[in-house]
Amino acid sequence: LSKQDDRFWKICAENNIIVSLTKYPIKINIAAIKKLARQYSVNFEYYSVGTRMLQKRPLDPEGKQNPDAMIKICHMVNHCPQLYHGSLFACPIAAYIPYFNDYFKTSFNVSDTDSINIYNVKSIDEIFQFMSKPISFCKYCDLQNIQCNLAWQASKKSIDEWV
Repeated sequence: LSKQDDRFWKICAENNIIVSLTKYPIKINIAAIKKLARQYSVNFEYYSVGTRMLQKRPLDPEGKQNPDAMIKICHMVNHCPQLYHGSLFACPIAAYIPYFNDYFKTSFNVSDTDSINIYNVKSIDEIFQFMSKPISFCKYCDLQNIQCNLAWQASKKSIDEWV
């Protein structure tokens, strides 16, 4: 964020975008980011809430999970929608799994039905309908086996952190 140009900050200000960061165990110059946000009249939030714990939300490479069952227990669905290249994803994992596949040489499949193209939408109801249903990618989420209260640490970039 501290390396973003004037255009980024002006667009944030013009569109009343809130820049909201969560504290992670990485080095980041929060003071510099706050200064830029103030300079451009951008709303800024920084969450640093006590001791943090991680969860492992395992992925099932075979895709044998029931999407209807998984969406009922998923706390990420509609909580963290992602807009990526004009496609709206209810699930951030589905949005960015191509990077995971590339890094780990896996083959999790994202179908055209896992997102909705915002440029083809005719009404907000169409988006609400899409966001309220499981996507085919839900078959990869093994939410019955979530591991909670794992040590808060940077990733080791090992596939066993994910599957």
